[in-house]
Amino acid sequence: MRTLEKMPGHARLYRRGAVYYHRAAVPQDIVETYGKREETFSLQTRDYTEALRKVDLPPLKWSAVMFRKTEDRNGYEAAQA
Repeated sequence: MRTLEKMPGHARLYRRGAVYYHRAAVPQDIVETYGKREETFSLQTRDYTEALRKVDLPPLKWSAVMFRKTEDRNGYEAAQA
């Protein structure tokens, strides 16, 4: 499998072959709960301009996932106290 290549124009924009990807670090406080240090997923485009537009959309989805994972972790910690 090809490795991800960092692309100019956005901190989270990468390319594998001809397809663009969103790649972001998982916040340290939930890495253990989340199970990964980073999350990478395809933007499902080969067009650079479209990738730049799409790379800003996932953080909205990403924020919701992080919030749920943090809530799960906080709920777990509260139950352990």
